[in-house]
Amino acid sequence: MKAGSKISYVILFVLLFAAFIMLPLGMVIYEHTIVEWWIPVTAAAIIAIGTTPMLFRKWATLTNMRYAIINILCNLFVAGSFSYTLFLGVNYWWANDTSATQVETTVVKKFKRAHTKYRRVSRRTRVADGHWYSYHLELELPDGRHKAVEVPFSTYKKTRTNSTRSITVERGLLGMDIIKN
Repeated sequence: MKAGSKISYVILFVLLFAAFIMLPLGMVIYEHTIVEWWIPVTAAAIIAIGTTPMLFRKWATLTNMRYAIINILCNLFVAGSFSYTLFLGVNYWWANDTSATQVETTVVKKFKRAHTKYRRVSRRTRVADGHWYSYHLELELPDGRHKAVEVPFSTYKKTRTNSTRSITVERGLLGMDIIKN
């Protein structure tokens, strides 16, 4: 493949588009995984940094730029987002179904997050048009770990602080627990 060819730009676009899709997918999977935030980030960073010396010159062919910093940043972003999602995804998708257990958790805190709602005024213009809320419960597992989960308003309204809530927890392939309900 020649630098600056159409196929190199198509491959670059597909890789960057896939990376922009994989990162939010990894964040969604993280919401269902009981793990500290730095564990999957560290695993992804190790993989991204480890692949950089081998692949940053290949990125010069795709980006058609000889600046090493641009190619290194492209590799860190794409390899990091892919490895972050795959690290959490392998744990989630290949979880052991026979390890499912009902766990009684304690509701430590209730909170809601405000989000801005936008409406379309014209073809390219959107303006703020009020707020909408997402409702969350912070649960404490019997072993002391905490996890914030998003719940519907009806559950949020009925649940009291220091009450118990039953959740299904499975053991993931990589040993991280997953909330299945």
